[in-house]
This record gives sequence, C-alpha cells and structure tokens, in this order.
Amino acid sequence: MFMPRVASRIMLEIIDIRVQCVQKISESDAIAEGLQIDNEGYYFVDTRAPQDRHYGKSAKKVYSVLWDEINFGRGYGWDFNPWVWVIEFKLMEKI
Repeated sequence: MFMPRVASRIMLEIIDIRVQCVQKISESDAIAEGLQIDNEGYYFVDTRAPQDRHYGKSAKKVYSVLWDEINFGRGYGWDFNPWVWVIEFKLMEKI
C-alpha cells in the first residue's frame, strides 16, 4: 500500500477472503500453507531445529501439529478451533 510499485519484488491479486474455523482447513489448503511431501508423507521442517521433520500421511494432521507449535502457547491451539481469516491470492508477476 505504501511501497512504490518499482520497489516491490512481487505483485499479488487477492482472489478470495473468508472466515472459517481453523479445523475446517482442506488438505489442499494445508499443503498450500507450506507443507512438503516425500516418500514418508507430508512434513514440515522445524525452524528451531532444522534437522527435525514432523511427518504424517494427512496434510491436515501435519498442519495441526504445526499450528500448535506456533499458536498453542498463545491460547489458540488446534483444539480451541479459533476463527481465522483465509486470504487466497495468485501471483501476478515477479520482477
């Protein structure tokens, strides 16, 4: 909003905005949150301990573990099922 276009590296177009409970996340949306996959299943890399990978066969289940690592201590754990903003966007162009 305040950055001149020539100074930005990417341009995004918002496609959809909605509110939903975090447990309503779909498998594809969980993957879009940055989960990776290999022969053992879906996983995310723990940024505090990059050698640790948390695996599971369900992207939604693995995302629930990631969610708790980030939000549980603040009182918004997966089981609390907080309302979240879902903002979908597409990449318009890269510089």
